Order: sequence, then C-alpha cells, then structure tokens
Amino acid sequence: PSKRNQDKLNWRLVKKITSASMWFVSLNIIAYTLYAPIARLAGNDLRSVAIRKGIVYRRQNSITRDFIAWLRVIDPDWILNGSSTIMRKDILNIPKSGVVNYHGVTLPDYRGTGNQFWLLKKGEKEFRPTLHHVEEGLDTGDIIDVGTPIKIAERTTVFAVWRDMLL
Repeated sequence: PSKRNQDKLNWRLVKKITSASMWFVSLNIIAYTLYAPIARLAGNDLRSVAIRKGIVYRRQNSITRDFIAWLRVIDPDWILNGSSTIMRKDILNIPKSGVVNYHGVTLPDYRGTGNQFWLLKKGEKEFRPTLHHVEEGLDTGDIIDVGTPIKIAERTTVFAVWRDMLL
C-alpha cells in the first residue's frame, strides 16, 4: 500500500487498539469490583493469606515516595507483589532477597495483563497460576513454582476465568 494508505491503516489499528483497551479497562474495573469481594470472602485474597501467615501487608495503589520510604524502614527480606504494577528498579533493590510476583496465569506464555481474554481467544483448555522472581522486564524473572492446572470450561467468559483465578 501507498504511504498514505499505510497511514490510514495504522490509524485504524490505533483506533481499534484504543477502543479495545478502553473496553478492557472497563472490564478490569468490573471484574475487580465483582470478584475481589468473592476472593476476600473465601479467604483467598492476598491480605487474608498474609494475615494468616503473620506477614506484613500493605495495599498500595501507586508507588509514592512515602511508600518507598516505608519499605526502606521495614527493611524486608522479600516483597510479594500481587498487582499488575511493573516494579521499578529502586524498589527491586530494597528487599534483601528479592521481589516475588504472583501471576494469575501461565508464564512465560502469557506475560503482562489481559491474560484471561487471550486464554479464551487462543482456545486454551487450562492455565496455571505462576509465582516468579521479578526482574526489570515484564514477567521475565525465573519461575519459582506453578500452581495446579485450572480447567477452562468449554463455553465460558473472561469473568468466569477471572473468578477461577481468584478462587
């Protein structure tokens, strides 16, 4: 295609991705609103598990100077990340032993976010939550362990897969 037609194609692609991304953001908000309380009630959310195990827990919506200062004060051996936040290098360097991340689906096949959609789109029959060391890349650290396989029903939804990840 000509440069002009290629630019039009690129613009259409950007518009398509942007509209899909907005839909996905909305989907994330709905899923977190609906299913996070279910995980809490089942006692499977990160906070409940940390409390049961006597582990310091702090929910943090964004990385702030206060949060980083707090981390330095408590001087943790480990940080367990259960969010989709990409850890900055200054945070990765705080704990003595490292940062560990819980990733709800199979790594390295499904790095990043939006994995529930891609599992269904690619026709996967099951997935496995993954615990891995955090490096500067996106879900690239060494895998520590994988959970037992979680079956994906033949006719299901992104919400159902998300719920299965939480419970």
